[in-house]
Amino acid sequence: LVNLAVEDDGKGIASEAAFRAMANVGPGDKALAPAFVKLLDHKNGHVQYVAMEKCGLLRSKEALPKMIKGLKSIDKNANGKDAEWRIRGLIVGLGKYGKDGLPELLKLYKGTSDDIVRRFALGTIQAIDDKESLPQFMEIVRNKNEDLKIKSVAIQMVGKLGAKENMPELMEIYKGEKNDVAQYNLIEAVGNSKSETAIPFLQEILSKDLDESNRAGAAHALEKVGGPKAIQILEDALKK
Repeated sequence: LVNLAVEDDGKGIASEAAFRAMANVGPGDKALAPAFVKLLDHKNGHVQYVAMEKCGLLRSKEALPKMIKGLKSIDKNANGKDAEWRIRGLIVGLGKYGKDGLPELLKLYKGTSDDIVRRFALGTIQAIDDKESLPQFMEIVRNKNEDLKIKSVAIQMVGKLGAKENMPELMEIYKGEKNDVAQYNLIEAVGNSKSETAIPFLQEILSKDLDESNRAGAAHALEKVGGPKAIQILEDALKK
């Protein structure tokens, strides 16, 4: 399949069919993980992308440190399609590791002063789509001494993966949060719950908070919650 995939520079019918076949590999195909690990060093960027994506999907323990190393030593001067495929592969693949990859990504972010690597590490964390990682993200949100960028991303991820079940704690954390960026992200995360029980919390911010961004965030959050009560509050706010 790999040989077919790279024929005609990946532009032929056989090549397209081969890539489609590799894309059909699912989470249950654990026995194929070693084959994809071998492809991590393939010279073709598209093949590397598929290998990284599948290693993440299959949660290959052997591939994880190699991919973290690849993100850490990313070539900032590389360009062209192959380089683009590799970068996308690292982000998508590591994102699929979910809770298993998050500690390594956090370690990478905090252990480097390279702004490009830090940016890609954050982008990869944002690509995580695994509800099992929620407890890890909530631990970050609770930490008052956490790096602001990491904390902001963690709040966004809680809003994305589990806003409803964590909404009461998010509202409580908001009360003690002093940073305006984190406050805004908490408001947005509460809005993602789309729960009417969030309405009094959001209404108070909309009517009493002195920060204009927070008020705008509360209005947006109420819009996401929706329903007659939220709409009425927004209409009343417009009349003032």
